[in-house]
Amino acid sequence: RHPDQPSVAQGAANVSLGGHALAFAMDLHIRHGVAYERVAEIYRVVFKFPITAGGIALAIQRVARRLFATYDKLIEALRLADAIFVDETGWRVLRVTTWLWVFSSKDVTVYVVDARKNHEVPLRILGEGFVGVIHHDGARTYDSLPYFMHQTCLQHILRDLDELVETKTRGAVRWPLAVAELLRKAIHLRNSRGVQPSGEDAKDNDRAGCIEEELDRLLLADLTDPDNVRMKKRLIRNRDSLFAFLYLEEAEATNAEAERQVRPQVATRKNGACNRSWQGAPPRHSRQRADSRRRL
Repeated sequence: RHPDQPSVAQGAANVSLGGHALAFAMDLHIRHGVAYERVAEIYRVVFKFPITAGGIALAIQRVARRLFATYDKLIEALRLADAIFVDETGWRVLRVTTWLWVFSSKDVTVYVVDARKNHEVPLRILGEGFVGVIHHDGARTYDSLPYFMHQTCLQHILRDLDELVETKTRGAVRWPLAVAELLRKAIHLRNSRGVQPSGEDAKDNDRAGCIEEELDRLLLADLTDPDNVRMKKRLIRNRDSLFAFLYLEEAEATNAEAERQVRPQVATRKNGACNRSWQGAPPRHSRQRADSRRRL
């Protein structure tokens, strides 16, 4: 409290850190990844405002508890989106390895910290009734999701194919080179001509169908190089989710949107050591949030 503050009123009048000062502290810590100790130092040195790192952390947690309803509404907005981009990265809570998940649409981004790295996390966030396109990196994590339309990120596949092209020699280089050229041809087709007709409308213009047939022919190749064999198995496993972007306006060839949204959190991980408690991490599930309310 300020020494000249005479009131001992509670409720809305019990303000120790004003709204603007708290918002600035939250922006520094959450959006820019500045550690609590550094935020407190900025307040002491720049504003001559004595506050501790723990005081800032508790103040931000109080704001977070008031935003649970908003957080749930953001999740509801995700479930109504035409396309969702999902990614995950390593995270640490209480020095234990967990996972930071990002779910992003055209208008909304939601972060979730969870100890699990399996399909249950996106299933819980998006719900079983999600009908949009889910974009991901093609990991086995997403194979069990019940959603009808998937789009595997072609950039991840192209990156690995290019690495094979650089490291292989003689006959072993031909197959990954042909697949990479075909996938780039598909991306160019979407960028230059937009989505392609399907069903009966595809008879007059079946460029997308030709690309799919060519890929199927390449997947029948008898390969001997072990790395090429592994890539072939990967493509076969993701075969049905490679070309949704050719037919759906809302689908994209890559998962770049999720990667852009997770990048600032990677910087935060390097600067701020992730979270030191579950109270400071994005909610894991509704029960955990309810328990937090009672505990705090």
